[in-house]
Amino acid sequence: MSATPIKPDLTAPNNDFKMKTFTDEVMSFFVGDDIFISYARGDSTGYALALANCLGEKKLICYLDQYGTGINDELDERVINKLKRTRVLVLIGSQRAVDSSPIRREVELFKKTERPIIPIDIDGAFKDTDLYQVVRGLPLAEDPQPIRTSPGSKVENAKEELLHETQTNLHHDSPSEELVDRIVSSIDDLTKSNPSQRVVDRIKSTLNYTKRTELQRRMLWLGSTFLLVSLGLAIVFLYVAADAGAAAEHANNARDEATRDAAAARGEAALAHMVTTFNRVAADVTKRLPS
Repeated sequence: MSATPIKPDLTAPNNDFKMKTFTDEVMSFFVGDDIFISYARGDSTGYALALANCLGEKKLICYLDQYGTGINDELDERVINKLKRTRVLVLIGSQRAVDSSPIRREVELFKKTERPIIPIDIDGAFKDTDLYQVVRGLPLAEDPQPIRTSPGSKVENAKEELLHETQTNLHHDSPSEELVDRIVSSIDDLTKSNPSQRVVDRIKSTLNYTKRTELQRRMLWLGSTFLLVSLGLAIVFLYVAADAGAAAEHANNARDEATRDAAAARGEAALAHMVTTFNRVAADVTKRLPS
């Protein structure tokens, strides 16, 4: 596994797992998964895959960790990033799940995001466990599944006995393969994991509600951002307009002062011309007077 396993601090009161970076927001919007299915591979793989298939038929994107956890059951960075970018966590509660440390860490980490968690009890072993206490208070979906068979189990033994009895009681010694296959298929159908439509609909409605809430939050954020940007632009415009008005007023004052200075200069020039003319005339008159 290429990713380096890391151990998140689940006890730190100020754990920043729920804080998304801008990159996380963008990745969540474009490539984030709708649903993270947390399950134990030892006894609920069939149910998890069947559930993911049902949700996939409804155009929902599901993530199942089919490769396991890192060294010493630590969650690696790949799983942690998926938890950050997923909208809804579906917890499949089973006998193996309630004893799984990685599953508990997945739930505790996702709980910090304050996004929806849907716990599902498939075998009656989920309640009154430490894992159940982590999600206690959340609506529990009960979806009982048939007993999962394994070699030597009571269901497998019953299947063998039924086949043997069928062969013995038939009128001919060798029943057709088609008949035997139908019997085996009927027994397998009874033991096959099959998520109920009620559970599938609940997950879908929860996801739709989450998407609507996220959309409303994004619209509110965009509206607030637009309002702040508009207010900032208005303030800048008013500042620029006021500065331009002051500049125009200063220019007008300068022009008026220049006009006044020019008028004063012309008046002074005219006065000087009059004085010069008067002096010249006075000189001429003085010359013509008899001595």
